[in-house]
Amino acid sequence: MAIANIEYIANPQDITLELLSEILSNKVASHDLKPLGKGAMSNVQILTIEYDKSINKNEELPIQFIVKFKKPEIPLPDLFSVEAEFYRLTESISNEPSSFPFQLVKAYAAGSSWLMLHFISHSGITTYDVHEGCPTSLFDELLVAMAKMHSYFWIYDEDQSANGSGTILKYHSQKLSATPGAGHSLPISERQKLFLPAWPAFRDRLSLYIKDSDSLQMMEGIVEWTAADDHIEKSAFLVSLRKWTIVHGDFHIGNLLVNKTTPWLVDWSMAGVGNPLVDLVFFLVVGAPNISTDGSDTATSASVERVLKLYHTALNNQNPMLSWDQLVLNFRLCLLNQLIILVCYDELCRDMADSFQDERVVYHAHFDRVNVRCVKMLLSDFGWVDDMFR
Repeated sequence: MAIANIEYIANPQDITLELLSEILSNKVASHDLKPLGKGAMSNVQILTIEYDKSINKNEELPIQFIVKFKKPEIPLPDLFSVEAEFYRLTESISNEPSSFPFQLVKAYAAGSSWLMLHFISHSGITTYDVHEGCPTSLFDELLVAMAKMHSYFWIYDEDQSANGSGTILKYHSQKLSATPGAGHSLPISERQKLFLPAWPAFRDRLSLYIKDSDSLQMMEGIVEWTAADDHIEKSAFLVSLRKWTIVHGDFHIGNLLVNKTTPWLVDWSMAGVGNPLVDLVFFLVVGAPNISTDGSDTATSASVERVLKLYHTALNNQNPMLSWDQLVLNFRLCLLNQLIILVCYDELCRDMADSFQDERVVYHAHFDRVNVRCVKMLLSDFGWVDDMFR
């Protein structure tokens, strides 16, 4: 069943029996929408329906769905259009279960302001909130799965990918995000305007966790270097230049539904063809295990090196994709770019967290851990170097 493109839906009141009957190609007798209570950028609802039994007597048809509506205050006009296009893309590819490392949800209908997906039963599935961090026992397994996903979609040239679907990828990628990754759509001019003014408050929070004066002084130097000349523009350009594979763009434990076989990877609203190290850096910075308050579990040079080697081996398992030097250089670039985005968006993220009421303190603590991890990685042997734009 093709994904229906329906643009006039904007809120739950727009969902009618006639609309559902058209989408599902079966007469729907009743429906019920209930808030799920998740989603920072969308109003997520569970849709339960009953079919007209006089017509649909024997068929086993889906009765529960997830429906997401874009929050008006979120400035991402293509949020659900991108996600729907990704599902159209994966429908077009011969996707053998053994060759793709994640399960993908089925989409039924979409528009720029809404998306209707199959409901995944939580029986036998474990979910986590992003602020919990990825459990240590799952981290390596999910990291390797990410690398295999990047390998699966790898584009060797403009017409050929690792799985023989390069032409399809080329067509669909034009409708995916042009700048995949959370926060990566922030224009260069806005980054340049926001970065330095936002840094002092960001630094003050860092100093609550990083007590070493030498480290803080070094970060001041990195920030000055980053803000100088056209370095913010260069970092964004060099990251976006490497359009090697499909990037999920929001890869963290909150978007993974874990079971005993193949995990589900959901929320592809920021996906696009781009630099795979965007996903790796984001997973490390945002989704790493929360073992210690100051982030030292994932931020040391030895820890970063271990993760990079594990990813590099899994990525190159079937075919050579990236050399070690290419991997490290792009990790450095994506890490610096991630810092810029974190600094620019820190206050906005905290304002959004305030709307979570009871979880406000939890999310503020999570943002602190994320920021500390990013900075400590930048100060590691695999972080910032002054010739990274070579």
